[in-house]
Amino acid sequence: MFPSLVAEAMLLLFWQHEVKKGIRIVDPLAETRAGFVAAIDEALTLIEANDPMRFASLKREVRATVAVPVLGGAEYCRFLRSCHIDLRAYPLASDRESAITLLACRLIHETTHGHLCTKRVLQQRHYPEVERLCAREEARFARKVGVDLPESWWSVPDDAQPQVEERRDFAKTEMMRLRQSLREIT
Repeated sequence: MFPSLVAEAMLLLFWQHEVKKGIRIVDPLAETRAGFVAAIDEALTLIEANDPMRFASLKREVRATVAVPVLGGAEYCRFLRSCHIDLRAYPLASDRESAITLLACRLIHETTHGHLCTKRVLQQRHYPEVERLCAREEARFARKVGVDLPESWWSVPDDAQPQVEERRDFAKTEMMRLRQSLREIT
């Protein structure tokens, strides 16, 4: 795990990026970079305009957003203080406004994971409670922008576990695709 984090840290330094509102926005693919930067910038603007307190927390906990394939559409990486976003999970083409709102909600969710890391909460041990808390923060933000998320949004079964095996298989497949892409570029 450690070598892949070091590799990702190095790539964050060298990949093309833009900084919007103090957050580094990274997309390694030139053909999708402009769309990714625009979507993240719109989501950050929505958060900043509607909830300055949560926006300040986001700026403390997230240094970069990175366009990478992620099971579930988003995840937080504490080592790099980065939020990995898979825009394929957000229907930007069919309903941009709703997709940007959902993306902003997910950024709040992942920021909450970062805040819990800062407070040294053992998230794997308390997985259901942590996910419920993060989803509730998402729902609170959504209400501020006029979206009422149903209770099912934050209902996590008490016996829920992180999807470790699925994530590992997904990450392995995506890492092989990324390596192949990097070979083609160089």
